[in-house]
Amino acid sequence: MLCIVCELRKALIRAFDGEGAVRHVALEGTPYARLLPRVAFLKASSEEAPYIGVETARRWCCVIVTEGRDGCRLYWDGGEARVAPFPAVQVDPTGAGDSFLAGFAAGLLWGLSATDAALLGNYFGAAAVSHVGVPTFNAKMLQAVKTILEGKVKRCNPCINGTTFNFERSNMHDELHTSLQEVAMLMSEKQEIDPANGIGDICST
Repeated sequence: MLCIVCELRKALIRAFDGEGAVRHVALEGTPYARLLPRVAFLKASSEEAPYIGVETARRWCCVIVTEGRDGCRLYWDGGEARVAPFPAVQVDPTGAGDSFLAGFAAGLLWGLSATDAALLGNYFGAAAVSHVGVPTFNAKMLQAVKTILEGKVKRCNPCINGTTFNFERSNMHDELHTSLQEVAMLMSEKQEIDPANGIGDICST
C-alpha cells in the first residue's frame, strides 16, 4: 500500500484555463485518480467532495468528508457513518484540516476503528479553530486525551501492510465522545480562568 492516509490537496483538483484563471476539475479526470487503489483513507472537505467522486472513490478506499461544525462523514465500500462534532467557537480556521488529520491518524495508531478515529479527528479539529494562528496543543489536554485512550483501547499498530482496517463504530464510540467532551469543557474552563495562555495554546473547544 502506497499511503495509509491521504489528504486531498486543492492542487489535485485545480486546473488553469487559457487565460490563467483557476477552476476545479474532477479528480477522475486527473492522473492522480489511478492512485486511489493504493490509498486506504482519502480526506476531503465538503467543498472539495463534489470534485472527487465519492461514490467512485469509496470503492477503492474510505473517503472522509469533513463538514466543519457538523462533524464529518465516512464513506466506504458497503457502508457509511456520520461522526458527531464537538462544539467550538470558530476564531480562526487555520490548521483545522491538518489537526483533524493528525487526530484521525493518531486514532488509527491507537487501534481505533476508522469511525472512532474520526471522532478523535473532530476533537482536535474543533480545538484548532478556537484560537488565532497555527495551532499548538496544551500538554495537559494531550495527556488527558492519552489517558482516555489508555483506559478504553488496547494500543496496537494497525498501519502495517496487509492489515485490514475496521470502519464501523465500536461499542465504546458514544462513551469516547462523552469523555472527550468532558476534557474539552475542562480545558475551556481553565482557559477562562487563565486567559494568558498565549496564541496557539489550544486547550478549548
